[in-house]
Amino acid sequence: MGRFGCAVVVVALLIVAAGAGGLLWLSRQYQAPGPLVEQTIVVVPKGVGVRGIAERLADAGVISSPLVFQIGVRIQEAEAGLRAGEYEFPAGISAKEVVALLKSGHTVVRRLTVPEG
Repeated sequence: MGRFGCAVVVVALLIVAAGAGGLLWLSRQYQAPGPLVEQTIVVVPKGVGVRGIAERLADAGVISSPLVFQIGVRIQEAEAGLRAGEYEFPAGISAKEVVALLKSGHTVVRRLTVPEG
């Protein structure tokens, strides 16, 4: 193998190492505790896509990176499983746990009592 062949192998190994490092970083960001300091409620409207959900969650401070959330949803193939509703997110929830909550459909339950008369 000549110089050119060695250079191609080295470049290929560098690309593989960079890709593996990127996946490791993404995985850690996706599973790390989120920035939320106190529980909060966010409404996910019907018909909003993954990007819209990610932006709402980032605006509310539930997740730190909409891009990491979107990539995680796509990797888990959870796009179709995310449900609309009013969700209560606990402090420090990770993006992975957010996806699980949105898939579960466990929304905030509100009770209303109407007195007689």
